[in-house]
Amino acid sequence: MGDVAGELGCDWHTVNDAVVLYGEALLDADTERTVGVSALGLDETLFKREGKWRTLRWATTVGDVGGKGRPSRLVEMVEGRTAREVSDWIDRQPEVWRNEIEWGTLDLSGPYRKVFNDSLAHVRQVAAYAPVSTPTLDAGYGLATSSTDANGDITTTSYTDAAAGLGPEDGLATSTTTDPGGLALVNRTSYEGAGGYRREVSHQLPTGAASTVSTSYYGDTEPRTVPCPGGDTAVNQAGMTKRVTAADPSSGSNGLARETVYDKQGRPAATQVVADGTSNWSCTTYDARSRPTTVTVPDLPSGPGRVTTINYAVGANPLITSVTDTVTGQPARTVTTTIDLLGQVRQYVDAWGDTTITAYDQVGREVTKTSPVGTETSTFDGAGNDGP
Repeated sequence: MGDVAGELGCDWHTVNDAVVLYGEALLDADTERTVGVSALGLDETLFKREGKWRTLRWATTVGDVGGKGRPSRLVEMVEGRTAREVSDWIDRQPEVWRNEIEWGTLDLSGPYRKVFNDSLAHVRQVAAYAPVSTPTLDAGYGLATSSTDANGDITTTSYTDAAAGLGPEDGLATSTTTDPGGLALVNRTSYEGAGGYRREVSHQLPTGAASTVSTSYYGDTEPRTVPCPGGDTAVNQAGMTKRVTAADPSSGSNGLARETVYDKQGRPAATQVVADGTSNWSCTTYDARSRPTTVTVPDLPSGPGRVTTINYAVGANPLITSVTDTVTGQPARTVTTTIDLLGQVRQYVDAWGDTTITAYDQVGREVTKTSPVGTETSTFDGAGNDGP
């Protein structure tokens, strides 16, 4: 998806929205898959593992079990595996279609039995048969619970947090303990409860509460106005990270809190240290390829502000990039870099106007570097090592 977006010169979300739009239209047009279903089967499917902690995301397979002369086939994939989510989908189907279903097949699942009881009460329920071997009944999640390094030092890992309703089945490490039989140094990580998305909300080092770093998130549809010149209003923040509060080793309660507001493309448009006040936002703008073009930092009592401007095509040449930094009350300073088509830096002009020119051999090794202090020359032997 990212490669396509790069070729088209647009944002990842633009390509994804087009794929979803086209795919949903194809599904809407495929009406044949729901015709003539007399036996409906429900089963859970592990759809994907998502994010840094590989959170399990489940879906429900809705299938036509088939019959004499009719093969089984997939009818729909429903996001989630709760009774409410599946019943909502069934209740949206035409009444004629629901009335044609005579049989319902399911495993020994309470939620799926509730689906049939609530939405298809007239069908005859049949338990799906599958032989189960004894090892299958063991909770083998394949999670590392203990490791020993070459020095014999042991580290154990726990995946349980009763307060958040987490267990090994969620696959999230809630604590690691180094030297459990001695110093017992514990790193703890907390996550959202069952009503959230299992995102990390805090991390604590062995030193205790003073080392805690906490994270809060926007609501799923929470709007914010980008507090920068020309910023959009009522932008949906879509559950992204809102505030990160750093550790405070001195008191444990006064860590710096940094807040972020995102633009319509989900890019950080404004950031601030909360203690600096609501009007002191650092603002970032982007070009059509989502590259930052300006970063504006306001003047603060602790120091002057600055504006950093990035030009990715100096003189309309995409091989020349310049970065201009202007500190309040100071002259602007610009650094200009020229690369070749292989991405090698050919010329570099620093903030004081000094130029460094670099030359390479055919295999990309630096052979000369010429700057105001003189010329450096590198030679290589037949094995490619530095030397004559």
